[in-house]
Amino acid sequence: MRRLTIAILFIIIATATRAQEFSGTATGEAMAGAASTLCGIDAVHYNVAGTAYSSTGVMASYHNRYFLKELSQKNLGLALPALKGVFSLAVNNFGYHLYNQTKADLGYAMKLGKNVSAGVKINWHNLHISESEERNNAFSGEVGVIYSPIDNLKIGASAANVSNSQFNNCDSIIPVSVRTAVSYSFTDDSEICAEVEKNSLRSGFITKIGIKYAIVKNTTLMCGVSNKPLTITFGAGYTLRNCRVAVAFGHQEILGWMPSVTALWCIDDNK
Repeated sequence: MRRLTIAILFIIIATATRAQEFSGTATGEAMAGAASTLCGIDAVHYNVAGTAYSSTGVMASYHNRYFLKELSQKNLGLALPALKGVFSLAVNNFGYHLYNQTKADLGYAMKLGKNVSAGVKINWHNLHISESEERNNAFSGEVGVIYSPIDNLKIGASAANVSNSQFNNCDSIIPVSVRTAVSYSFTDDSEICAEVEKNSLRSGFITKIGIKYAIVKNTTLMCGVSNKPLTITFGAGYTLRNCRVAVAFGHQEILGWMPSVTALWCIDDNK
């Protein structure tokens, strides 16, 4: 039964002819992906403009879809301040030895003023199918901006694959996506965020709402909901000095549960 399930899922992936849409951190996943205004090292996997508020840090994430290791994803992220801004590096890998996709991002972001930051990323995409001898590689570009018109209110926007780049040797499509979000912070560790995404491979708009709330010092609870398909998410995070651990669970209406975990270390990160 397990092998049949895996086979069906990979048939869906193959016939959908779309490149993998990677998950980010457990914090972002617990907020249903409403993460375009996140600031700090978490932004490495979301809106690159948010990394302008990060100091030196590293993180690792693991995501599992429907409790099948063949549908697992591993993430690494790095933020390093330099040249009046912050450089970031992210590596994402999805799948297993017979079918896997890798995406590596190099980004740079900086503050353009007291209330605004912007950034750019260059992304390398690789698709590996065991039966194919072709090298399926592509490069794409990404841009992002975050603006705070008043205290506690942030507006974030990002555009991925602005060059509309595609693989040369296969039919898998790298989508063009545009995300816009608005968030309001009640405290440093509590906020609500609403995000709208337009993806070239999906009809209509993808809407997401996420909430992060500090229940006690150093401990936060997160939850969220998104459509297309309907997904309910929740999770928790704990900070100890310069280290933070977050776990998340998402439930997709058709296929089931998706757990995630992230561990990170940073120096005076704005979280």
